[in-house]
This record gives sequence, C-alpha cells and structure tokens, in this order.
Amino acid sequence: MFDGLGLLVATMLSCSAGTPETDKQAHCYVGLATGTWTTILTKNPYFGGGLGCALGAVKEISDKQGGGVADKYDFAYTCAASILSSYASKNIIVYYENRPMVGYRIKF
Repeated sequence: MFDGLGLLVATMLSCSAGTPETDKQAHCYVGLATGTWTTILTKNPYFGGGLGCALGAVKEISDKQGGGVADKYDFAYTCAASILSSYASKNIIVYYENRPMVGYRIKF
C-alpha cells in the first residue's frame, strides 16, 4: 500500500508518463494542484478531492455548451489526480502552530 509521499510521487509520474496527449497531462496537473492546495488550505482532503472533481465537471460542461469537445476522459484525469493528491497531501502536510508545513506524519 502506498503511503502519502509515495502516492503523491506516483500521481505526478503518472501525469507526465501516463499518456502521450498533452491535453490529458494538463488535466492531470490541474487536478493534482487543485487537490493538493485545497487540502493544504482547508485541512480537509474530501474538500480538496471534491473541488478538483467539480472543476473538471464544470470545464467539460462549458466545453459542451461552448461548442468545444467534451471528453469524459478529461474529467476522469482531473478527478482522479485531484482525489489521489488530496489523500496524499493529508499525509505529508504537518501543521505546526496551525501553519501548514511540508513534513511527514509518522505513526508509531
């Protein structure tokens, strides 16, 4: 089973090497950034993953209504990266005096 740091690294590597399409990579990186930073700011990984999925859905709906090409796989890449990165961020962000710091939470 992946721990937080391993999962975050695996998500970043899959964004860059998982698909040859740069559009899918962009969706993956947006999901990664949204999930990570929202989790850091709210201290809630569910909100981080949910916001990334919501942004992906809004983008695909706007593509469909605006004459663009709506792609369910674009949404899937955005949502999956957001969920994985928000879960990973929950485990590698340490709060010290109510300030987020990059660290690693170890349970004994």
